[in-house]
Amino acid sequence: QAKSTMVPISRRHQHAAALAAALAAATLCCVLGTALAGNVMKLHLLPDSIAQSTGAVCLDGSSPGLYYAPANTTADPSAATKWVVYFQGGGWCYTLQDCWYRANTSLGSSKFFGPEFAVDDSPISGDDSVNPVFVNYNRVVFPYCDGASF
Repeated sequence: QAKSTMVPISRRHQHAAALAAALAAATLCCVLGTALAGNVMKLHLLPDSIAQSTGAVCLDGSSPGLYYAPANTTADPSAATKWVVYFQGGGWCYTLQDCWYRANTSLGSSKFFGPEFAVDDSPISGDDSVNPVFVNYNRVVFPYCDGASF
């Protein structure tokens, strides 16, 4: 049986800036990664050593991550410096019981994130008939997993 490590609410909020900085660093690392075609974005988890040393972790203590699709600079050379960023919502967990429950779901653990994120009809779509303005930009999805509100 897996043991879940709860991160105290006050600690999570103290490290919100560290989480943002660590995920930004992970995003930059992903720029060098391999792209998947079209509407599929690949999961990139923050290395455990960085997540643990900065306190930038999900509710259960697992490393946070992001889904990334690089810019299509063949279609638009200026797209390399343009970004569309989507933050998945989740809302606060107000009680220890609520946070514990979420820690055992995709709203509190990266263990439940899939290896790929399929995008349909949104501003992060890789389909130019659906998303003609942003289709060539770098696209990032930050899954929610820390119990904070954004």
